[in-house]
Amino acid sequence: SMNKLKILIIILISIISINIIFNIIENQKEKNVLGKILDNYNKNISTHSEINSFKHFIIDNYINIPKSKFQMNLWSNHRGFLRQTALETLNGKSAVCGELSRVLIKLLRKHSIKSRRLYVYGGDGTSHVMLEYFDKSTKRWIALNSFKSTDYLESITQNKQTILELFNNANAVILV
Repeated sequence: SMNKLKILIIILISIISINIIFNIIENQKEKNVLGKILDNYNKNISTHSEINSFKHFIIDNYINIPKSKFQMNLWSNHRGFLRQTALETLNGKSAVCGELSRVLIKLLRKHSIKSRRLYVYGGDGTSHVMLEYFDKSTKRWIALNSFKSTDYLESITQNKQTILELFNNANAVILV
């Protein structure tokens, strides 16, 4: 009985150790890819317009975004409990707002720009993930839509004024 317990503990420790090693390797791969993307961009990323241009560069060159009519299907039917990593997204896995926000946040952080997720909830139970970054010059958090347009954002809020009021009250600025 005591030997069985020891064997079980050894097996559990082995599984946990393998998982930790795998995560370390994957994290290093992701850091390398993020670094290469920043090196390839090779432009300044500090002003509002520069960060927005960087976002468009990432979307155009690295992200597989399904067409609008397929986004809801992907979002509602094919998402596991554990979301895909930035590396999986950069390797071509279809991305919607949350995955794109994750990639952009990691890239901005790697570039020493504080950033975080911003969740927007619609009245009809829908949601959208954006991001915001801290602008050192204005000492304000700036909201940035994860997609190129605000169409999806407007459709879930049903009223663009509502979302603008939300950000104005939070002392933030929306970039589209």
